[in-house]
Amino acid sequence: NLKTENVSAEESVKTIGNYEVIKPLFEKFSFDIIPSYLCRKVNKDGDIETAIIRRFRLEEKEDMRHEREILASNEVRKNYTDVSHEPIKTEEIESKPDCKQRYLCYILGKDTFLMSDKEKLGELRLPIWQKLNVIYEIAETLYSLIDIDEGVSINHRQLSPKAVFITVGRKNV
Repeated sequence: NLKTENVSAEESVKTIGNYEVIKPLFEKFSFDIIPSYLCRKVNKDGDIETAIIRRFRLEEKEDMRHEREILASNEVRKNYTDVSHEPIKTEEIESKPDCKQRYLCYILGKDTFLMSDKEKLGELRLPIWQKLNVIYEIAETLYSLIDIDEGVSINHRQLSPKAVFITVGRKNV
């Protein structure tokens, strides 16, 4: 439920569930681009939790994209090997029964950020072999989605730095 709450006469805060929307990830929304938002909330421990929230319409085609999104998350999760914290947790945000939208939330681990975050990426100062390894892992992950579940394939239409999560592991990125 994307809503606007009046905080004061001068400002308003957009929220999805318990998350404050920081900014949309894509400037334009079209049929091929699923609306996605960078969000945050304060969790039970008082820490700020960063998340990417994607909005799906409750229509047959859109609903299939939502289900494929969950399948892809589960496939990628199988490949976590070198990280101390789970890079991404996926959960669905509850909507009102009459809501025509579904929201899938990717909660980023503390060592995970979007490849489009140039500041964090620059702080890593990766040698060329690690940069090439990141490219290899992106290709490897996309290849693993070709035949993900009984003939269901994933076609990634939004491949860009805003769609790639980077996680800093013990030995590698």
